[in-house]
Amino acid sequence: MKTAKALLALVAASALALTGCGSSPSERSAEGLKGQTIAVAFDSDGPPFVISDNGTLSGFDVDIMDEIAKRSGFTLERKPLPFDGVLPALLAGQAQIGAAAISITDKRKEVVDFSTPYFRTGIVLATRPDSLVQTVEDLKGRSVAVRTGSNNSQYIEQLPFASEIEIHRYNTTNEQLTAVLSGIDDAVANDGSILDFYIAKQGQGKLEVRGPLLTEDDYGYAVPKDRPDVREAIDTSLLAMVADGTYSKIYQKYFGKEPEASSLPGKLD
Repeated sequence: MKTAKALLALVAASALALTGCGSSPSERSAEGLKGQTIAVAFDSDGPPFVISDNGTLSGFDVDIMDEIAKRSGFTLERKPLPFDGVLPALLAGQAQIGAAAISITDKRKEVVDFSTPYFRTGIVLATRPDSLVQTVEDLKGRSVAVRTGSNNSQYIEQLPFASEIEIHRYNTTNEQLTAVLSGIDDAVANDGSILDFYIAKQGQGKLEVRGPLLTEDDYGYAVPKDRPDVREAIDTSLLAMVADGTYSKIYQKYFGKEPEASSLPGKLD
């Protein structure tokens, strides 16, 4: 997992590499993104936000990004990466947008900028139906599957009794779920929206969410700090998509219901 210190070092290196190359951020912002190619680092495995099927990407974030590209006039280059490789790709100049159901945190804001929040969720626990784990306290003496570099990993690691929990870290959501369903781990910690989607689509009777949200997190699209033009294009498009109903249409496609009015982009700031 990349530390804030390591990410800051990458920022400094990237800034030096870009010095004297091309137009300034303010000039790029004035020019807009029309005609540019913008690389988007997607999470390679994060349904329903990114769904990978033999190398073909779909999902909520993919549909939103395709719509933003169309409205902003840029060509979108898709770069699927492990979750913990998305921000480093931005800092190394390999991508201009990170779309990976990324929770907006103060630590992450030290090294990248974020779009307006576009989705609200939180961490929950899920277990097999016959599990005795009902709360995080029940994890004492048991094992939990978390995702490397994620907020759910940090949350479990920072519990006051974390030393009493066997924490297993996995690179993908699918690996987390497999570990719990196969009995390797007693519980999985992940975002409620991701676990709800899995249970609704293929996990009925196999996995159950336990208890309320443990955290409240807002997702944002990450951009390098020297690309305010990209951030502005995302924000402008998101708000327009809310106004004309496109955002709600995409939301319903993946979550089967209308989004709460209070959780729409532009309402979460």
